Amino acid sequence: MKKDKHLFLGVGAAFLMAAGCGTIAGAQQVFVAPCIPQAYPYVVVQPAVAPLQIPANSGGIASPIDSTKNFGEVTKWKKTVDRIAVLSDPYVPVAWKGDKPKVVYVWLGKAWYELPANVEMVKVKGKKRRVPMVTDTAPQTLRRHLPSIVAKRTPDAWFSDWTPQLEQKAMEWKFQWMGVVAPINVW
Repeated sequence: MKKDKHLFLGVGAAFLMAAGCGTIAGAQQVFVAPCIPQAYPYVVVQPAVAPLQIPANSGGIASPIDSTKNFGEVTKWKKTVDRIAVLSDPYVPVAWKGDKPKVVYVWLGKAWYELPANVEMVKVKGKKRRVPMVTDTAPQTLRRHLPSIVAKRTPDAWFSDWTPQLEQKAMEWKFQWMGVVAPINVW
């Protein structure tokens, strides 16, 4: 094999190149052809930063998970978020905490919007005064705010190809993944 001038990338590549066993080519991926095919068919050195994944049906728009700082803000709201899902119609991410959350967050394309739950003043046994109590579940809150979600949502707020990436991120963020939910479901 002809020896060229080589750039040493990584220990494996440097070892093979020092032995005069391969070449390096390409900017995104580096392939090193070894001189012992049975031991090392090839070594791939990945770039330090992976390129953005742009889904086919997204019209060439990158996922807000990767390209928008505002999307990641939800990870800082551990007191009010422990679950994340995608609303079925309109198709947008939603986040909340518990069975009767005080607030449900919905991603409408540029930022997370707060949807307050219905709170009623109720008399609690043993108390002299009334206390505020959340009466809505997350789907009931979403159903109540559905007209404003539809009105404020941008056309490119969310594409279905981005949902698997959100599911993966939910696990990384230690949120419970709830899948695709409908505002008419009551759980």
